[in-house]
Amino acid sequence: MPKKTPRNHKLTDHDFLQLSKTEGNARARIGLLMLHQLSQGHPIATVAENFGYNPRSVYTIRRKYWLHGITSVYDAAGRGRKSLLAEKDIEPFKLLLPDYSRSLSFIVPNPCDRALLANTCFILKPYINLLDINTIR
Repeated sequence: MPKKTPRNHKLTDHDFLQLSKTEGNARARIGLLMLHQLSQGHPIATVAENFGYNPRSVYTIRRKYWLHGITSVYDAAGRGRKSLLAEKDIEPFKLLLPDYSRSLSFIVPNPCDRALLANTCFILKPYINLLDINTIR
């Protein structure tokens, strides 16, 4: 006999529709909208069809919500693209960006354009070194 999932959290605990309106992450927003439809009493097959998901995925979203609550809807830490820089190099990299911006202040007067040019120069630095352009370095 299959074991039942403990229902620690009820689907009526939150207003999922309201939460979905302010959610920026698309995956979390869809999960919140699915939970909203489930809280209104729609069958899982209908919810899955409405969102183009497999019914097993909707079951999983509902089960995780029952077990862990609203935090289960959001992505876990560590998901997504990892930085190409090592952890120790991130802060020195951020500190270098204003230096480029200051060195470009006499060339480009607009601060927004200067920041964009500084970021572009940082990406193109190996090529700029080959050209030996002293004003941009």
